[in-house]
Amino acid sequence: MSIVGEIGIFAFGGKSESDPRVLKLRSQGWVACEGQSVDQRGPHGLPDLFAAIERSWGSVDHDNVFNLPDLRGQFLRGWDHKVGHDPDSSNREASKHGGDAGDAVGSAQPDQLKSHNHGLRGPFPADQNNGANDRETPTISPPLGLVGDSGGGAETRPKNVYVMFCIYSGSHALPAAIKFFG
Repeated sequence: MSIVGEIGIFAFGGKSESDPRVLKLRSQGWVACEGQSVDQRGPHGLPDLFAAIERSWGSVDHDNVFNLPDLRGQFLRGWDHKVGHDPDSSNREASKHGGDAGDAVGSAQPDQLKSHNHGLRGPFPADQNNGANDRETPTISPPLGLVGDSGGGAETRPKNVYVMFCIYSGSHALPAAIKFFG
């Protein structure tokens, strides 16, 4: 049994709105988490879902519209909820205009590497290490112009696999006007 606002993880990705797997999910009230703007009420609305998530994931400048989460290509992180596991929780941004920021569900952070250095360790020739031994990072004067090996890709990431995230809008089928995909 699903709860309105629950995010489900699916081990398949439908190819189109007419894919039988997508049609089955639509008929059960699921919609892909791809940032769609949807009405909160009316014949094309999702009032139960709006009541559950409100504008946590943003909204356009219209009283009746709210955004679904856009989780395409994102890693999910549990809400810190003031426990202190996320040292930057107060600096989190709204994932979309009008959404929640700070220590709140729906907020986002850009990618980042933790501050670090690649200190050089000795031994170095005596005239270059100013007396430092091989257990200290020497002060090198003048700089040696050393260049370390470089490598890597376009981002920092853990090993991962793709899944499809969907959000449950209620026990009835999605209105025909709501796109399953963003």
